[in-house]
Amino acid sequence: MEKAHEWAEDLLCLRYQPSLSLCFHQVRNHALNSKFVAVSWTRRRSAQEDPECGKYSMLPLSSNHPGVTATKRVTLDIRDSVLDRVVKYLKKRKIDIFWIDEACIAQDNPREKAEAINSMDLVYKGATKTVGLLSSPIRKSIGAQLMGNLFDGKLSAQDRLGGFHFHQGVCYGTISKVIRILQNLVGDGWWNRAWIYQEEYLSGLRMDLLIPVNSGVQVPSPYGWVPGEFCVQAATFREQTTIFLSAYSSTGWYYYRDTCRQMLETVGKYNIMLRQSGGALKPMSARVFADVEQRSVTKLWDTLAITANACGYRTRLDAEALDHEGRSLSLSLLAQFLLNGEIFTMGSGHHRTHRDLLQWDINTLLKELQPEFCDLPIETQQLTFLKYCRLPHVKFCANGLKTAGHIWSLPKHANINTRDFDLPFLSDARRYYLENHPWASMELKMLAQRLEQRHEAELAAKLHDYIRKARGDTTSPAGTHMDMMACYIFQAICRGLQLRLAYQPGQDASGIFVPLRQELSCSIHVLTTWQPPQQGIDQVGNAASLQVSLHGKRVVRPLRWINGIVFFRNDEVGDIVISWPPSWTEEPA
Repeated sequence: MEKAHEWAEDLLCLRYQPSLSLCFHQVRNHALNSKFVAVSWTRRRSAQEDPECGKYSMLPLSSNHPGVTATKRVTLDIRDSVLDRVVKYLKKRKIDIFWIDEACIAQDNPREKAEAINSMDLVYKGATKTVGLLSSPIRKSIGAQLMGNLFDGKLSAQDRLGGFHFHQGVCYGTISKVIRILQNLVGDGWWNRAWIYQEEYLSGLRMDLLIPVNSGVQVPSPYGWVPGEFCVQAATFREQTTIFLSAYSSTGWYYYRDTCRQMLETVGKYNIMLRQSGGALKPMSARVFADVEQRSVTKLWDTLAITANACGYRTRLDAEALDHEGRSLSLSLLAQFLLNGEIFTMGSGHHRTHRDLLQWDINTLLKELQPEFCDLPIETQQLTFLKYCRLPHVKFCANGLKTAGHIWSLPKHANINTRDFDLPFLSDARRYYLENHPWASMELKMLAQRLEQRHEAELAAKLHDYIRKARGDTTSPAGTHMDMMACYIFQAICRGLQLRLAYQPGQDASGIFVPLRQELSCSIHVLTTWQPPQQGIDQVGNAASLQVSLHGKRVVRPLRWINGIVFFRNDEVGDIVISWPPSWTEEPA
């Protein structure tokens, strides 16, 4: 099923005009060229909201004359309180166009609704700003002040080693008050909807949360710029709340421990929560699936589109057709997960039986399948890196997943010792610079010289070409990935690690990897893949670099992620089969 780019690129929006304050004009936002706000709201009214509707109306586009408005106004069946808040926000942001699903999707057109469902990520990624409307209020000025202190980072912090603590002078009474306020805010129905989870996740730093405040409440600067609201960036809400709740969990106190844990499951920020024991990280997709599953959705089969949108999947399954055929939603989610190149390894779960597979729920299975990354090639933007570690052009076949890539041989005699490179001392500032500009490092130049001494002239020439390549303010996604891997090679040389040359069949060396210490005395194999970014879906592209075991000429089983830099031509890419886990093909007892 294809994503409906045409629908999003000619997006129907509403325009607010002060002269017609209670009536909006429908407009086409061609190619999303006009600034607009995407609204994230709950259709189900909360107890704190006024149920009144009908205050606002819109002038729809004429079906016979596109771009010309009709004279008949259509009353909007959206709560007046919702649109009141949207209008206040638009005025302050000085943006006059907004998108809200109820009015901007033809609710009586099944085809358009299906297109919109599978293209919602394009709306929230393309919006200038997005706004989330919570309904649970902050009732007192002291509560607004405490929230301001929380989001300013004045109550808690994370140290360089990853630990959490409260700042000196923050007493238990203050901590208790903040937890009770957060209980009210995190318990808001806005956090409990699967569609809204997707909207916030896709918005990233562009989403503002509006939290209503009771009359007379004084909101501290800079959070009171929308009248009657406490306005905070959603990412800031998640980050500072995660740090605060984690700080409580790090203490010996027990009274709110379960409460903090439950709130972290809802609002925990990924770049903090995804850190595993031992410093390992997992790809984000399994966590996204789990977070969607724990939220409510009117139609269960919508989770197929929600997870696909949130994960930026290229390949989509037709939920309506699968539901009509009586298919399993869990198996459909797993199929879509695998068809989009998600990496699975023969990790701790490879010995499980066929019966186990049938008994696991989808979230346990995906968590078990996804690999751990103990040594990422980058320190910054790790979530972006983890999100796009995927296989390209995946298809199902009888014995596994067919993809496209290169298989490299790394013989045990092809080690390069970097301890004797005789390099100058690097200051922290210089090291930081070179990690972002690895091509400027003496380390890579020394590596190229060592390759020449070992008569690896072709690989040395390619590395020299990389070092000499001029760089402007921007680079291609492939170049960015190359720079990340070059940075890791630079770091490995600084640490005196041994490197390993990589070979294609019948060719000279054209790659360099960093093996584990226990692998220095044995030959290994590596699979690398690359797929350029898809327009409108991502700007990164998909890449994988996996140590594998061979089970045929071009049949492999992934073992772990491995970092290295390779040089190849795209026309050399061949089909490769990622074999199923053994238990998946066993006959049940």
